[in-house]
Amino acid sequence: MTSAAPRASVREFALHDAPLGYRVSGLTPGEYLWVTAQVTERPDRQWASHASFVADADGTVDVARDAPKVGSYEGVDAFGLLWSMTSSQVAGGLQEPWHVKVRLSARTRDREVPAVGTDRYGCDKGVELRYTHESGFGGSLWWRSDQPPAPAVILLGGSEGGAQHLAASLLASRGFCVLALSYFRDKLLPARPRRIPVEYFVRATEWLLGLPEVGSTRIGVVGGSLGATAALVLGCHSDSVAAVVAKTGSGVLYPRIGARRETHWTNNGVPLARFSVVPQLGRLLWTIARSGEATQRVTMEACVGGAAAVPELALPVERIGGPVLVIQGASDELIPRSFSRAPIDRRAARGGHPADELVTYPEAGHFDLVPGLPTVLHSYRLRGFKTELKPGGTRAGNARATIDSWNRTIRFLREHVQ
Repeated sequence: MTSAAPRASVREFALHDAPLGYRVSGLTPGEYLWVTAQVTERPDRQWASHASFVADADGTVDVARDAPKVGSYEGVDAFGLLWSMTSSQVAGGLQEPWHVKVRLSARTRDREVPAVGTDRYGCDKGVELRYTHESGFGGSLWWRSDQPPAPAVILLGGSEGGAQHLAASLLASRGFCVLALSYFRDKLLPARPRRIPVEYFVRATEWLLGLPEVGSTRIGVVGGSLGATAALVLGCHSDSVAAVVAKTGSGVLYPRIGARRETHWTNNGVPLARFSVVPQLGRLLWTIARSGEATQRVTMEACVGGAAAVPELALPVERIGGPVLVIQGASDELIPRSFSRAPIDRRAARGGHPADELVTYPEAGHFDLVPGLPTVLHSYRLRGFKTELKPGGTRAGNARATIDSWNRTIRFLREHVQ
C-alpha cells in the first residue's frame, strides 16, 4: 500500500480533436488499474468503454503513453477510451455530439480512484455561426471573431446530404473561415444529388472570398465521400481553388445508383459525363445493386474494371491550380481504391504538383470526418435495393484513420491556403 491516495487528472475542457489526457498517479509500481469511461446522453442513451493498465516504476498510468493489457481497444491510443465506446441502446453514433460530458472512473484491486470528468466540444469559444440560406447557398458559415481574417475553406459532405456543421465548426476552431456548403437535401435545394450544377459551387467560392472574415485570396476545398468528388469537380472549374482534400471519394465519374445513366454533376446544364461511352456501366450498377449480390465497391469495379479503363470518365484534375491530398481506406467497401486514387495517378502522369499526396490507411474503410467520437460500423440499404452499403474496415482502423487524416488535413490547409 502507498501512503498517498491515487489521483486522477484529465483535460477539464477540450475540443473533440484533442487527446483525452487522462492520467493517474500515486499508484504502486506494477499495480493494476481498471479504467471506465462513460457518457450519458440521456437515461436511455449511455455509452461506455474500459481498459486495464499496469502502473510504471513511478506509480503512474498515462493513457496517451500506455497500452492497455485488456480492454475495449488495443495498443497505445490517446483517443482509445473515446472511440471504443459502445452502447446497447443506440444503433448509430452519438445523437448529441456538440457537447459530450465524459466521466472517467478507475479502481485498483483494493482502492477507488476519485472520478474526474471532461467536457468535450465540437466548437471553441470565439467561433461565430451564420446560416447562409439568405445568401443563396445551403449550409452555414463558421469563423473565429477573436482572431484576424482567416484562410477560407469550403467543406462538402457526402450522400447523407445537408451540411457538415459539426466538422465545419471544429475546423473553424482551428483557425479557418469555413463554409459548410450543402448541395442537396437542404432548403431550396434538390432532395437528391441529381444534376447538381458546377456553377453553384463556383458562385459559393466567389461569395466566400468576398467576405470580410476571409483573409486568403484563394480557398481550400475539403470533401468526404461524394463530397470528395464535388471538391475535385470544383477544383477543376475554378481558378480560386488553392488546394483540395478528397477523402474516401472518387476521381472517376459514375452514375448515381438507381439512375442508370445519370451523373451527379452538370456544367452549363450539360452532364459532365455521358455514360453511353460505357453502356454497361449504368445497367450493371442498377442490376447488381437491386440483386443484393455485391457491395457497392464490387459493383462499381465490375462495371468499369478500374479507373484507367475508362479515361473519358476521369475528372481532368490536372486543371486544379494547387496540390491535392487524397485520403483513402484500403478496406473501403463503397469506393474502389482505383477510383479514389485516380486524381493522384492522373496528375502524376501529367506532371502533377510537388505537394500532391496519397494517404492510404490499411485497416480503414469508408471512415468518418470528425475525430474523438465513438466509432460505429453500420450498414444501410437504399430504398428499393437489396445491396447492403457497408463502410468496411475495422473500428480501430477507421477511428485512427479519422484522427490522423483530420490532423493531416489541417496541416495541409495551413500550408497551402493563404
